[in-house]
Amino acid sequence: MRNGIALSSIFLGASKLFESGVGPVDAFIMIITTLNRGVVLGIIAWCLVLVLGITSLLRKKMPMKYTSWRFFHGILAMLFISIATWHVTDLGRHSSLAMSAFIILLATGGVLLLLKRYISEIFRKTKEV
Repeated sequence: MRNGIALSSIFLGASKLFESGVGPVDAFIMIITTLNRGVVLGIIAWCLVLVLGITSLLRKKMPMKYTSWRFFHGILAMLFISIATWHVTDLGRHSSLAMSAFIILLATGGVLLLLKRYISEIFRKTKEV
């Protein structure tokens, strides 16, 4: 687990190499010392995407059926995309108002498509019974 945390910290700091303004070391210090809502949301989003990746890699070793895992994975994905979108729009330095609206539109569309899939499966199962 320590390697995952170190790797995510490297990715967080490395992304600042391509951005003007805050340097990678300053960005990392700000992340670990600031309890700003946007920063905390970003950390939560990173943790959720790590859990998504780990559970995807270890799916066959987990003690659950495929359908249960897929439902769990979908819920985690919806939670991740919601928090990541909130993070991007809250900080505001990654995008303009138009880009934030576009990101929200895409995230909402993805979540609605997944919910539609789950709801249609529930209705299909109730018709079969």
